[in-house]
Amino acid sequence: FGGAFLLNLIAAYVLAMFVGPLDRQYAALAGLSVGLCWVTASLGVNYLFERRPLGLWLINSGYFTVQFTIMGAIIGAMG
Repeated sequence: FGGAFLLNLIAAYVLAMFVGPLDRQYAALAGLSVGLCWVTASLGVNYLFERRPLGLWLINSGYFTVQFTIMGAIIGAMG
């Protein structure tokens, strides 16, 4: 759990570098875009070549999309 926390902290820090001091709504939309467009697409490519089930891709992609959306909202609220 400690490693997961550290890696998520790094991801949030880098997202904050991209988002910058923006309002909460825009930052949350930026996080949503990162989750949907970068992470989901990247996982999709891997899952296609690894022939993993669609359901697993939807679960993992949904988790990361929600994660980055919440990160963006928190970053926006702090800025």
